[in-house]
Amino acid sequence: MSATHPHHDFAFRSRPRSAGACIVIGTLIAAAACGGAAARDAETLPGRTRPLFEHKWLHPRDLEFSENRFTPPDSKSALVVTPSGLRAFVIPDTSERVVQITAAIPLGRSFERMNEIGAAELLSRLLSQQISDRLGPAFVGRVQTDQDVDLTRFTLRVLAEDWQPALTALLLALRQPRLDGAAIDAYRTGAGFARQTRGLGGPAFRPSVELARMLATHPLAPPDPGLTVRREAIHDFALRSLRPSAVTIGIGGGVTRDSVQRELQSLTAGWRTPAAAAGLVTAAGVGKATSDRFRTIDEPGYTTWIAAGHPMPTTPPADEAAVAVMTEILNIRLNISTREIRGLANATQLQVTGTIRHDGLLHVRSGARPESVAPIIHFSLQELARIREPGGAPTGDELEQVKGGLVFGKWQGTLDGARDASATYASEAARFGSLDRLMKWPQAVRAVTAEDVGAVARKYVHPEIMGTVVIGQIDKVRQARHPRWPVALDDLMAAARR
Repeated sequence: MSATHPHHDFAFRSRPRSAGACIVIGTLIAAAACGGAAARDAETLPGRTRPLFEHKWLHPRDLEFSENRFTPPDSKSALVVTPSGLRAFVIPDTSERVVQITAAIPLGRSFERMNEIGAAELLSRLLSQQISDRLGPAFVGRVQTDQDVDLTRFTLRVLAEDWQPALTALLLALRQPRLDGAAIDAYRTGAGFARQTRGLGGPAFRPSVELARMLATHPLAPPDPGLTVRREAIHDFALRSLRPSAVTIGIGGGVTRDSVQRELQSLTAGWRTPAAAAGLVTAAGVGKATSDRFRTIDEPGYTTWIAAGHPMPTTPPADEAAVAVMTEILNIRLNISTREIRGLANATQLQVTGTIRHDGLLHVRSGARPESVAPIIHFSLQELARIREPGGAPTGDELEQVKGGLVFGKWQGTLDGARDASATYASEAARFGSLDRLMKWPQAVRAVTAEDVGAVARKYVHPEIMGTVVIGQIDKVRQARHPRWPVALDDLMAAARR
């Protein structure tokens, strides 16, 4: 781990010294400089200019903490089911002055039929606009739409006194969607990505989008730009997705359960699933057979962006916890290899977007200066290969660190507080039908062993077939050589084609 070393400036009053004293002091300084330089060289990590930070901190295993007594809110007492079949998790907190309302809907491109490609994104846009229109210009709060491959969440954050009109606007938009024909006719699918300026997160990271398009078909890859969507496709897709029994609501904050229950029953009265609405079927992505697994895209900018990976099949529930632990271990190792030891990048991430419901993309994301691009790819592939070998099995410390992060960090964080817990319950129930998986997650993670991690690594991680997308000033990347790790991009590209 790198550390910042504080330094202090001291002011000295000049005092006359004898010539002999000056000679002695000069000799001592020269000797110290020579010895200090050698010592610093011995203590400096490759690629670093500062010596290792000396400290007397305790090892994390020696730290003592009070017992974690966290208990998530009771989901059974929070659940409200209306006569129409709509489910809601209502978690009051009278100390809150804000209310969060989340609608989780099985609405994403994994549910699109082949003649409906682009319908999920367009329908979510139409609904988002309709929610905003119903709220009106005087609305004080926040409306946010997040779409995954298999789920869309509409989230409204409002003052406690405004939760009723906000809930009304949300449910009426879902119950009575206005599918504007002119807006549908004018719609064209977008690029699928945003211009990269910073950060590695989100589904709009362009190298990952281009990698998915290079290696796989819809729905793992987003639709090609410029496609139109038929009005009938939007109507049929809405009919299947916007059923009361498919919608799950999460409401947390300054509300009472009884008042929310009355409002939900009133707003959903008479809302029925049409007989013509067939059930949702998840589409499977298909990998592309391609001999060219390396793509470069020339684009101006200071940073060159990288994605390297391959499609990943739907993960059986029995493997899910081990894959999550493996992913976190690799994230730690990738950053130690590319950032801490070699100083090549600010961050290198492994993302595994597949779930037990749909296929995904296992890929490494990073960004760096031209001379660091090829070394990042090279050392990242080495780390992915190493975890598949017996010598790369996770240590006990790695397992404990990662398991603690997954349980006490991520899992507990999603359930800590009325607003977060209600949204998590709604998303989980909409995606998986129940909360069983969520509640059993800590136990599943704690049971993962080093052998389990090695098994899923050999099953799902395949560095030898990875494709790579590099976006940036390609000529500079080709010509650049890192002074310590002069890996050439052209050599990596040639190896990928073999």
